[in-house]
Amino acid sequence: MPANLTPQYLQAEAKFKSARLFEEKLSALNEMIATIPKHKGTDKMVADLRKKLKKLKEENQTREKSGKRKDLYYVEKEGAGQIILAGYPNSGKSSLLSGLTNALSEIAEYPFTTTRTIPGMMEYENINFQLVDTPAISPDYMESWIIQVIRNADFLWLVCDVSDDNVTNTIDFILEKLKSHKINPVKEITQETEANYDTVFLKCMIVANKMDIEKSSDNLIILKELYSDRFNIIGVSALNKMYFEELKKATYENSGIIRVYTKIPGKEPDRTKPFIMKKGTTVINAAQQIHKDFALKFRYARIWGSEKYQGQMVERNYILKDEDIIEFHIQ
Repeated sequence: MPANLTPQYLQAEAKFKSARLFEEKLSALNEMIATIPKHKGTDKMVADLRKKLKKLKEENQTREKSGKRKDLYYVEKEGAGQIILAGYPNSGKSSLLSGLTNALSEIAEYPFTTTRTIPGMMEYENINFQLVDTPAISPDYMESWIIQVIRNADFLWLVCDVSDDNVTNTIDFILEKLKSHKINPVKEITQETEANYDTVFLKCMIVANKMDIEKSSDNLIILKELYSDRFNIIGVSALNKMYFEELKKATYENSGIIRVYTKIPGKEPDRTKPFIMKKGTTVINAAQQIHKDFALKFRYARIWGSEKYQGQMVERNYILKDEDIIEFHIQ
């Protein structure tokens, strides 16, 4: 007997596949169980869903009891993207992490306070970015495993103390250190950089911290003169949370991702849990990512949100914009 799965079920299944956090997976699974048609053709599917739900809860309980990661420095990615905080000693990375997330990172005046990776979730509108604080990089010492942590990231914040008159030297040192390990921080990822398999090109922003100190404004001007062609630069103060919203917005705009929502015909879209996709994603690419049936049985799609499109039919190769709403129509 065919399952005859409803659009509500397919949408919940798509949410489950794209979910990273335990709470999101749990919510999507419960929604799948609630919306799946109940008949003999779905009995095995319902049983499998309940097994999957039980396994998910058990895995979460085990994780909570152990309270440990795979090791001291590995951080499993969560949220819309993983951002590594790298910088010189006393640049204020730990203060930034504590101010932007609920994570508690040890803060002190002496150098090398942070000795392991410390993750936290930074909210931006209806998504979260994962920030990861790391031990300082300096000529005196650098943890060998930091390079692999940075390589695996989606984005890099090069955090500097902009009140330091030697700030350009510290930035140049860190950039050269990363380059020696074949990591090249860049403003934008291009086709040319993607084709270079010998080097990891990583999107990067310079976060100029300690803007609450008077002379920092002059040093920020110097930074922008020297580096603005290579990086986006945002001045902040972790001490009094100055320009935090500007930092969040700039991070999102430079992350290379967009938010896409789906809707069922005749119903309003759920704007609380967008699908995260790369800039340049087309309608058919989105269909493939959200649910294989949407791509295999694709007839047409309607788009709300960007430009002139308000419920109009669009081509398969239409390039999605941030916060577009897609309504898939399948065979």
